[in-house]
Amino acid sequence: MNTRYVLVLTLLTASGIVLPLHAQVVNDGATKTLSNVTNFFTGDVTVGTNGSFTLLVLSNNALLTNSANGVIGRNANAKSNEVQLLSPSARWLMGSALQVGSSGSFNRLTISNGAVVADVDGFLGHDPGASNNVALVTGAGSLWTSSDGLLVGHPFDRPDKVYPRVQTVIQN
Repeated sequence: MNTRYVLVLTLLTASGIVLPLHAQVVNDGATKTLSNVTNFFTGDVTVGTNGSFTLLVLSNNALLTNSANGVIGRNANAKSNEVQLLSPSARWLMGSALQVGSSGSFNRLTISNGAVVADVDGFLGHDPGASNNVALVTGAGSLWTSSDGLLVGHPFDRPDKVYPRVQTVIQN
């Protein structure tokens, strides 16, 4: 079994303020597969910060945990980025929200073959202009769970598209 240890650093300003931390698990435009590994990050995990065509794959016994948000397509120019969870033992657990298309468009989350994603709030397209983002949950036992609900589109553009305590999303 391959085990990975992560050194977590926090940034404390002179005035005692802890700044939010961000981890970019895979470089913009690159592909990375996590298999037989456990990772924990303090703060956000981002796939596709400023670039396009970034792919993160979680497969056999991959556990990705972070204390804050998961973001696929952070900024407006972060387009066509994707996270795929492909096996029953693949897990992504967040302490806060998952944003599939924070500001970027054409980003995708695929949860298949019994994989699980868990967050507090789920967003398909978070900011104005974040369009054509997709989440696909397919295969027996596959699950995207958002304990406080799922919002499709920007909250001020689509207040009628809030789905409280969503358990799965097929495609939007």
